[in-house]
Order: sequence, then C-alpha cells, then structure tokens
Amino acid sequence: MSLRVRIAGLVAVAAALIGLPAGVACATPGPTDGVIKALALPVQTTDFIVLVDNSASMAKGKSADTVHSALSQLLKIMQPTDRLALYSFDSTVTAQYRGLVGDQGARMLGALPKATVGWSDQGAALEAAVTELARDAANPQAVVVMITDSIPDPAPGSDYQSQEGKAWRELAENGRRLAGQRPIASYLFGLSSTVDVTMLGRVFPTTQPVKASGISRAVASINADVEQLRAGRLLGTELQAPIAVSWTGDFSSGSTGWLPIRVTVESPYRHVPIVLSGLRVAAAGELSAEVSGLPKVIELAPGQTRNLDAQLQLSGDGDLRNLNLTFDAAVDSPWRPALTAGLGLTFEPKLVTVAGARADGALARSLPTLVTVGGLLGLSVVVWWLGSALISPRMRGELIFSRHAEVLARVQLRGRRQYLAGVPGAGTLATLGGAVYGARPVRGNDREVRVDLVAGKSWSRGVIQDGHVIQMGDMEIAYSSEPGAIVRPALVH
Repeated sequence: MSLRVRIAGLVAVAAALIGLPAGVACATPGPTDGVIKALALPVQTTDFIVLVDNSASMAKGKSADTVHSALSQLLKIMQPTDRLALYSFDSTVTAQYRGLVGDQGARMLGALPKATVGWSDQGAALEAAVTELARDAANPQAVVVMITDSIPDPAPGSDYQSQEGKAWRELAENGRRLAGQRPIASYLFGLSSTVDVTMLGRVFPTTQPVKASGISRAVASINADVEQLRAGRLLGTELQAPIAVSWTGDFSSGSTGWLPIRVTVESPYRHVPIVLSGLRVAAAGELSAEVSGLPKVIELAPGQTRNLDAQLQLSGDGDLRNLNLTFDAAVDSPWRPALTAGLGLTFEPKLVTVAGARADGALARSLPTLVTVGGLLGLSVVVWWLGSALISPRMRGELIFSRHAEVLARVQLRGRRQYLAGVPGAGTLATLGGAVYGARPVRGNDREVRVDLVAGKSWSRGVIQDGHVIQMGDMEIAYSSEPGAIVRPALVH
C-alpha cells in the first residue's frame, strides 16, 4: 500500500471518529477548527465592552484615526442583538453608549469626544467594564477591548494609584471570577510601545496584546476566539467525568477455569470520541485475575456504551463473594491534539470500575458469625454518627439548577446529607440522582455544600460555596444559604 493511500485512510478514520466527512477533515486549517465545527455551538448574543483612552496623549499623531478605524471594524462584527457598552476615560470614566447595537453604528462612531488634558485611569475604566459584565441579564459571552497609548496613569486621589493596592486587588478578583463563569475574550489595542498589558491581564486572564498594525487581524479573529473559549469551557467540564467500566459474571458453576463475564464500558462524554487500548483487570486481596477475549482497541463514539463478552480466570485464595475487580486501560482520542495544544485542556481521563454482580452458587464459603456482624454493625453506626457530627454540618438553603441564565429548579436542603432522585417536570433533571452533603469550610463561617450528582450523561462532583456555582454538563448548580435568594447562574458557553 502506498504512503499516500495510508495517509488518506488515517484521515478518513479520524474524520469518522470526529463526526466529520473525510473531505471536510482534510480541508480544515487545523484540528481545533474541526472540533469546534463538530460541536456546532449555538449562536449566542455577546456583550461588547469598548474602553477608549481619552487622555491628552491620544490627541497626538494618528491615534484618533486609529480609534475611529478600530471602532468601525468592531461594529462590523457585531450583530444587531449584541449589546455594546462604549466608555471613554481619562481622569474619570464616561459612558458614551450602553444598549443594543441595532443600527446605531453611525451614532457610536460620532460619540467619542476629543482628547482632553486628563490622565489615564485604566483601573477605573476596567471597574466600569466589570460592573457592566456583572449586571443582571448579562449576555452569556463577552468581549472586552481597551484602546490606549500608555500605561495606567491615574490622577492623584484615584483608588487605582497603587497597582498593589486594595482597589486593584478587588478588581482583579472580580474580573477573574467573571471570567471563570463565562467566556470573556479580552484585548489591549496598544497605540504605542509604552502600553503595558499586565494590569488588564490581571483582571481578564485571556487578554491579548495587539499592536496598532495588528488591529484588523485581531478584530477579524474575535468571534473565532470566543468560540474557542466556549469550546474549551464546554469540553473542559465534560472531561472531568470518569469513564465507567462495569462487569457481570455467573460463577454458579464453579471457580476454576475460564469463567464467562460481560464487561460494559460507557463513555460519559457528549462530544468527545475516545479510544481505549489494552483493557486489563486486577483483583484485590489474595486473588489474582486474568481476562481474555477483549479487543485490543475499543472505540467509543460520544455517549456510546459497549458490552463486551470475555472470559475471566481467577487464581489464589480468597473469599470470592467479596471479589473486587478493577479495570484499567490507556485512553486516547482523535481529538487529543485539539483538546491539549489547541484548547489548552488537560486530557487525562480516569476509569472507574463499578462493582460487578455475580451469582456465587458453589463459591459460598464461611459466613461471618453473628457476633462479628453485630460488632461491625455497631462500629459502623458509631463511625457514621461521629462522621456526621464532626465532618458534615447541617445544611440550610437551596440548590438552584439553571441553564443559560434560566432557572430550571430549586431544591431545598435539609439535614447533614440529602439524597436526590429526580426533579419532576424539569426535563433532564427528572433523571437527577446523587447526594448533597453539608461541608465544613476550611476557614471562616461561610457555608458550603458538597455535591455528587448525575443527570443523564452529565456528572458533577465538588464543593459549592455560598453564592457560587459549579458546572454539570450544560447546566449550572448554584448554592444559596438563604432560600429564595437571587443567585445569578454562571453563563458558561
């Protein structure tokens, strides 16, 4: 077979796994573009925040023309339903326009005043941007653009005089929190060599410095940059879920020789195709196990479950009623280059073995005595009581389930531990299962809860602080210690 034929075949296989026609896969500029296209992310409205330096130095040279050109290009990539907040800043910050883009382009281009003799209080300008993005009913994604020709140069008396001061620290914390809730693409259009991206990058970590000569290229890539941030957030959350491997076997005929088992491998990923290779088994304790009949490579399309018939051979001395098998394998994906190099994600899927079911039959051996059972039961009660009292405080408040800023359900929390089993009339949440525990914070008196929940193929495990959120697939889970409180959901896609 010629090298060209082999390469074409590999491309076709990768394209099939990604879910694209082979011709499309060959035509895409890179693997990241193919992945983003395969995700088919729905169109969403965007908040555009444009901060224009109006200090005295901006009146020099061609700065005014560059600002006008940059704003004109930005308006061309906006949709009428997008929202624009246009601010000018010097010693103070002035809102020139706040509202839907609509057909207001000409008005916005003429809204900027001439440069003044003022300073360049970039901290105050960024505070306005953060406030804008934190408003109720903010759009699910945002673009922040600052246009300046200098480093931060606030007037005497400004809260942002010291870059290590309290105002900058709080601003950076608030900006990073917003960037953790939804995609925010940020840019510093520098009109001179003296600009410094440091402070803007502290507030919005994805900030890209752009020279005046590169503004056109940067503007043309903004929508693609936002899509990439959306894809990274979606897939980063998805990849946190473990791959479940379960097994069943009928050992009623005995324990010698090769025993029939069925191994089930389930992909929790809604979008990412995966490939398992070298699936192997190990037994805990004094038993050892060997499995045969499994394929060397197991390909799983997104969300696919595969049932595999195999044979198991056991050796050693142990109680087979307590047989505990653990499966492991190397996990890869044709999307790996895009996930890691393109989107900056960590691709380290974990396998979790779910305890198998078997008919013990002839394998039944000595049973524990009633005294042992009673002692263990009594000990377990004591351990449970101590654990509940010392580790899990009583919960209060509620969990708020949302999708794209729409509240789907509120669940009241009571006791130290609460099991959830479906939310009637809430779509995917009808399949909700898992538990919520009271969590004791490491420091302070803030309340928090620990969740271990699954709904459909979405999965979430972690700690939610009071007023914060955690992701579960395309849903957000917020915790509020005060029932009925308004906790704005994180907008993530």
